[in-house]
Amino acid sequence: NDDDSDPFAGEEGDDFSENHSYQYLGNSLDMDDTGEWMIIGMPRANRSIGGVGGGSDSGLAVVVQHTNFQTNHYKFGGSGSSYTLDYERIYPTDNTWSNTDFFGHPVRMSGDHERVVVGAMRDDQSQSDSGSVYIFDRGNGNVWTQAQRINSPAPSSSDYFGQSIAFSKDKQFIIISSPRKDTSYGSDFGQVYVYKYNPGTSSYT
Repeated sequence: NDDDSDPFAGEEGDDFSENHSYQYLGNSLDMDDTGEWMIIGMPRANRSIGGVGGGSDSGLAVVVQHTNFQTNHYKFGGSGSSYTLDYERIYPTDNTWSNTDFFGHPVRMSGDHERVVVGAMRDDQSQSDSGSVYIFDRGNGNVWTQAQRINSPAPSSSDYFGQSIAFSKDKQFIIISSPRKDTSYGSDFGQVYVYKYNPGTSSYT
């Protein structure tokens, strides 16, 4: 992007301005196997600024394609962004968002950049801050579509399900932490859940 004033300028009809404090751009990062594609979390972004739904700290993720390898480094965000970067914003489209979801912490990308996994550790399921995890697939024209939302199997308040995520590069497995889950071993002992992709249902179970 050649516009130093707004690192997200240039998308037709895009009035989403990131010139605001406390966005936490880069709080979580990942890339594909080539290094050409990357996903950047912005868990404290206010999505209502761009008119896409969400409020304070609802969060956002951005997928960036780096198409200029003339230097050994590049910069995205803030002044000095001087490289050709294509990007797409990612956010929940199932109308389940709320303030302080912290969507975008963490973010993970498959090796072939065809799928991303995004945590929203303070998303309210049936309980406050129980957390959830979203899966998006890339389609034609680099349009990202929400494919699945994974909720905690047994949500309770302040579980932070999705605070940490591991995603196999072949897209077959997702490991999700719930670090403040109360168990028989004690309060906030934590749990870890493993999900495998089921091609029959096109979902992780």
